[in-house]
Amino acid sequence: MLIDRDAAVKAIEQYGIVAINDGRKSLDTVDDIVELMRIVRAISAVDAVPVVYGQWISVDGTQECDEWDCSVCARRLTFGEEMNAEDVYDLNPFCSQCGTRMDRGEQDG
Repeated sequence: MLIDRDAAVKAIEQYGIVAINDGRKSLDTVDDIVELMRIVRAISAVDAVPVVYGQWISVDGTQECDEWDCSVCARRLTFGEEMNAEDVYDLNPFCSQCGTRMDRGEQDG
């Protein structure tokens, strides 16, 4: 299960603000952990899937080609003219067949 990190941080910050506003001067570690876990569990799960990273592979092995394959599902892009790798990635940042994120060989996240 995944939750929104910002929502979790906001809930924990709110818990601290309420504790301070209620005049608490010290922590009861066990009680605070139990309460924070209750708060975090109440946060709605997000609908997410893992990101799959891939690359466009030129059919002829060069950096300029008119046909490029998805490294994950082998979907072939065919252009009417030779395209350099940079243009292929710019025009097709995702594979339209399998949804793979084309990362040019570097994952940023």
